[in-house]
Amino acid sequence: MRSLAEKLARKIVLRRRLDNEFGRRPFWASPDSALSLLKPGFETFEDLAEVCRTFVKPGDCIWDIGGNLGLFSLMAAHRAGADSVTVCIEPDPVLASLVQRTVLLPENTDRLIHVLCSAVSNESGIAQFAVAARGRSSNSLSVAGGRSQAGGVRYEQYVPTVTVDQLLGSFPSPNLIKIDVEGAEEMVLRGAERTLTECRPFVYIEVGADHINGVTRTLDRHGYSLFDPMRPASGEPIRECCFNTLAIPSECVDAHRQKAA
Repeated sequence: MRSLAEKLARKIVLRRRLDNEFGRRPFWASPDSALSLLKPGFETFEDLAEVCRTFVKPGDCIWDIGGNLGLFSLMAAHRAGADSVTVCIEPDPVLASLVQRTVLLPENTDRLIHVLCSAVSNESGIAQFAVAARGRSSNSLSVAGGRSQAGGVRYEQYVPTVTVDQLLGSFPSPNLIKIDVEGAEEMVLRGAERTLTECRPFVYIEVGADHINGVTRTLDRHGYSLFDPMRPASGEPIRECCFNTLAIPSECVDAHRQKAA
């Protein structure tokens, strides 16, 4: 039944709204990304909302790598205000087109949200991209292998790839980077050496079980402290990445704790 529902949902596009704390901003969504979008409410995205509440400040520049439907971008842009810049990077043309439609809705044009249809990796070029047999939220670079939630591959296509450091040539330096790339997280960080060293953004990253050690080592090498973002901000750092990890530059930890207290 689920497989049939997923296939029937592929051509559905719905206009939904964020809740009151994010200005009831409208967005275009398709259950082809995730069937949960057919349900009322947005409990599924509470983790993203909590990160926005706690870590996005007025005027921040946000980079949303693996933007999906752009919900994090829209929530972050709302919190950061009219003087902020948000960059939503999504390689799937189907999803990126929905994000662009969302950005152009009259209620959202008071925020500057750029949409870049590209994958982010450790090098620039062209790469194969696997569209998940189930929801498009589980799409991945073919070389990354994806996650088990993909349920197989619907089809593959070629997409451009850029590195995080290359983005510095086109967009303002980020204060916060969100990374959700279905198995390519280590590749993304390998292409972010300059950004992590010089710009020192907060990093909110989804980390698969196979990449915990590699991502932990990379962030530790760049002087980041790791936290579980769903625990109190004043809590102790964690020793290794969890599935959703917040990485804070070590020199910012004390100041952030004092502000959160």
